[in-house]
Amino acid sequence: MEPRRFYAQTWQRVSLFVEPELLESIFSDCCVVILNHHRGKYFVEDHSAPYRMTAFYRHYVETLITTSRREWSDWKELYGPELTSSSSLLADGTPDRSVPAIVIQTEELYYNAYRKQLMTKVANTGELKFGIILSFPNTITYDFESILETAATPNGELFALLKKTIMSRTKPCKFRSPSGIHRSSIRISDGIHARLKSHPMLAAHQLEVI
Repeated sequence: MEPRRFYAQTWQRVSLFVEPELLESIFSDCCVVILNHHRGKYFVEDHSAPYRMTAFYRHYVETLITTSRREWSDWKELYGPELTSSSSLLADGTPDRSVPAIVIQTEELYYNAYRKQLMTKVANTGELKFGIILSFPNTITYDFESILETAATPNGELFALLKKTIMSRTKPCKFRSPSGIHRSSIRISDGIHARLKSHPMLAAHQLEVI
């Protein structure tokens, strides 16, 4: 039997750029279950032990910080996994695809010199990669019927816990550009902040982390 299909209506997001060890700690402390898929079939990849997921993230971070060339292979593995609560799994321990999971994407920045604006969550491959976004539907609908809130669902509660934990262990990231200081919604850790100060990766985009 095919799972009941849901459609996201509105989204909530949290962006972060932290050390791989901190990301693994956040996921472990929140008891996150990592899902992945192969040929359309989803399976549990890490059950409250996100080692493989953070290995992908570690490669992504080191590529961003140490090299100037970006290839799809450097971050493609971050587009497969999703996050879920163990309470959202079916009785046999397999993923329940009829409920929304938390989606992972790479965060991107773009400084628009003409408008003097710093933009995030842009969708062009030429933009500056900068950490990841965790996204979860705030409201959904099944077959476009009534709109349902997700806050009280296991994954809604997991997203709220993840966001609270991330907020407590990070700080807002601010940037300097030729037009001034820009505040962003991205949360950054002290370790990553120290590595990005006056970094050529940002200077090439007329940006500096402050």
